[in-house]
Parts: sequence; structure tokens; C-alpha cells
Amino acid sequence: MSDERRRTGLLGDIVSIVALIILGLILIWGAYHIFSLSKGWIASLFPRSQESSGIVITAPGEVRSGTGFDISWKNKTGKEGGYAFAYQCKSGLSFVMKNANGEPEKVPCGTAYRIPLSLGTSISLKPTLTGASTTVPFSIILATGTSTPTVIAQGNSTLTVLPGIDLEPIPGPGSAGATENPRQPAGQPDLAVTIIAVGYIDPGTDQFVVGAPTMPSALSAVQFDIANVGSATTGSWVFSAVLPTGTGFVYRSPSQVPLAPGEHILNTLRFSGTAVNGETFTVTASDTRDMNTKNDSASTFVPGNPYPQYAPTYQYYQPTYDYIYY
Repeated sequence: MSDERRRTGLLGDIVSIVALIILGLILIWGAYHIFSLSKGWIASLFPRSQESSGIVITAPGEVRSGTGFDISWKNKTGKEGGYAFAYQCKSGLSFVMKNANGEPEKVPCGTAYRIPLSLGTSISLKPTLTGASTTVPFSIILATGTSTPTVIAQGNSTLTVLPGIDLEPIPGPGSAGATENPRQPAGQPDLAVTIIAVGYIDPGTDQFVVGAPTMPSALSAVQFDIANVGSATTGSWVFSAVLPTGTGFVYRSPSQVPLAPGEHILNTLRFSGTAVNGETFTVTASDTRDMNTKNDSASTFVPGNPYPQYAPTYQYYQPTYDYIYY
């Protein structure tokens, strides 16, 4: 074979190799481009936890009103602190959370509700919904401090709450074969007010103490319970209280979250300027659907204020709700 033919063959081999390299680069670029366009769709095929700023939340996508469920989370910040649960206010929606003792507590909307340290990194909740299904954003917050907490991290997610199952009878082949679906309790709500104790707020601990104030800076207080002893969930309701200041001052509460049958809320109303010789304290709960008004009010005598020189100020506080603000 002549030198010229060998050179021609070598040149052809080089051209073929270069062409293969160029074709490989084109295929690699094309595959990368296709993957970049489709990776969001591919990721959507697999379930994943919600993560934001180091808090990873695991929770169901939807739950039904009246059915309990759990939320858990992981702290990936490597930092320590206290946790709080917060959810957006939605009309007709409220949550009850099991506390450290396994007892239900109302969780207020629109604010960070401190989670007891003993619960760790999971909570049990039960929603109550009146009306159509709704999707509610919620957060788990990691913070340090108490009076002015500093947020370290926050995880965000959403939850769809469905209405409770409506219970209508399903006819079978004849009356003997008829069956029933579970149904929400029929009837009416019935708010009942009970006075628990008369006392004051210790300025050092901010805790309710039974008895007369022992220092000028202590606020008088009355502790009372409002329960739904009826057979249906209340709507939004309010209460009012005639304070024992000798002036007939009436405190009117903001709208309260609905109470399901058997649920109750413990309230402490604090105030100063109690009448020198004492006065009667009266509290009344109001719900337009409550037809039984015999148990809507309760009264008690509050002894005279040993520090009458202090002008009255009016403050409202619910110790059942352990608030922290960010």
C-alpha cells in the first residue's frame, strides 16, 4: 500500500473519531437539557416533607373535621430552643391540641402557640370545621427566649380540612335492612358559665393566686369556666363581664373560637380598681344559637380592694392559652 493511501486512511479515521466525539457531546447536552426541563415533574411523582429554614415537617395532606391526626418535624439547624405551632385564621375552623397530660386544649389562630417541651417534636391535633372544606397554612417555629422570643427557624406547610361526615340513613331492601352512616350530632349548643375562684395575679410570677391582693402592684382577678354542655358545636360566641369597680364597667370579649359539645375554656379576667367595700362580679356568655339562657351567667362577690388609690385599668388574659409573640 502506498504512503498516500495510508495517509488518506489515517485522515478518514481521525475525521470519524472527531465526528463521534461531537455527536456524543450533542447527546450529553440534549440529555442534560431534557432532565433540567423535567426534573420538577419527576420530583412531583414522589412524596416529600415540607422544609423551610431548617425545620422539616411531616403531616397529612388532608384530614376530616372531628378526626385526630399527628404532625411531626425534624430540626436540621443543630440549634436548641422551644417550639410553637401557628395556623392562619379561617372562618369556622379551630384546632384542639393534646397537651403534656393528654388533655385537649384550644389552639388560638393567628398567633404562635407554645408547645410544651415534654411533647418533643410531635403534636396531636383535632380540627373542628363548620362549613365547606378549606386549606389552611400552618408553621412550626423554633425560637429562644420567652418575653421577647428570637426566631431561629420556621417550617411551613398546608393542610386541607374536610367537613365531617354527614349521617343520613341509607335505605336497604326494606326497613329491616336499612343502615346508617355516622352523623354529626343534631341539636343545639348550650353554653354554661361557672365561677371557679376569686384572687389576684402575682406580679412576680404572673400566675393566678386565690385570695386578696397582698401588694399594690397586684391585679385582682376572677377565674371562670365556660363549657358547651349542648349537643351541637357553637358558632363564634362572646362573653361580657360586669367588673366590681363600683362604676358598672362592662368588659366585652372579642369573638371566641367555636366549642364542640363537651369542650370548655378556662378564663381569667384581671383588673384593678375594685370597689373599696367590695362588689359583685357577673359574667355572661352569648351565642345566638343557644336557646337555654338559664346557665349563661354566673356571679360572685369580690372583696374590697386594699389599695383603692390605684386607678382602674382593665386587662384580659386566658391562661389556657400559652401565648408567645414574634
